[in-house]
Amino acid sequence: MEHKEFKKWYLIVSFILSLYLVVVTILGFTPISKEVLAPLDRIAYYILWFFIAELIVIFFITKDVRRFFKEQWLSILAVGTSISITQFMEAVVGIGSLTGIKAFKGIKSFKAIKSMKMFKATKSVKVAKSYKIGKKASNAVKEKE
Repeated sequence: MEHKEFKKWYLIVSFILSLYLVVVTILGFTPISKEVLAPLDRIAYYILWFFIAELIVIFFITKDVRRFFKEQWLSILAVGTSISITQFMEAVVGIGSLTGIKAFKGIKSFKAIKSMKMFKATKSVKVAKSYKIGKKASNAVKEKE
């Protein structure tokens, strides 16, 4: 597969996945039942890990850290707004379980913190990121023609 063809399909898939995250975020603010929302959230969770892995790879292949933050600030913000405080706390507790650090395990007791959502109200960042990916995908498709 040619590099331009791969880039085109990669951007199209990224665009579709980012739109999915926007839709799930909007549905999270509606009075939809937990039974319907739970599987959608689970899929969104895995998509979020895809975007986190993408950012990590881009960070390590970028030669200039300032350039990385200048070009990827919207992606970082979009990923950050997708992480709920519950997911964050579960990750910290998991790290504590793996490393044996008891201070991390004590975070489980913060029930009030676990119930809050970190940055969930900033869905406009996700829309902006989806728009940016969509524009790149559109340009990649036009390059082929």
